[in-house]
Amino acid sequence: MGSKEALGKNPLQDFLITLIISGVDISDMSYKQSIENECKNYLEMCLINPKDVVFLDFEIKASKSNTHLKVVSNNILTALWFSGIVPANSLEILANNRHYYDGSVYKFNEKTKVLTVKKIV
Repeated sequence: MGSKEALGKNPLQDFLITLIISGVDISDMSYKQSIENECKNYLEMCLINPKDVVFLDFEIKASKSNTHLKVVSNNILTALWFSGIVPANSLEILANNRHYYDGSVYKFNEKTKVLTVKKIV
């Protein structure tokens, strides 16, 4: 999620933004299980194979200055899901740590937890 995000594009992000607008401190660990459960409920409805929901793995972290929150995906599938992409070939994507979609390649750096996108020429 970033400063240019808008509601209505990605239900997972919309859910988190709605919580924040409602005054919920999503970095509060006491909400972690509820947030994960709601994300799983959404994914189970969207995924071709609902059992893939077991790959949902993320953290919500506050910045050191406590001025913003960051959703940190711990694998490529979670990063894609939070980007609004729901691929069909989950196991292959996890094995290769990359996904080709809409003329771009998405790669996930497991060390930095960053999803990068590069246009295919």
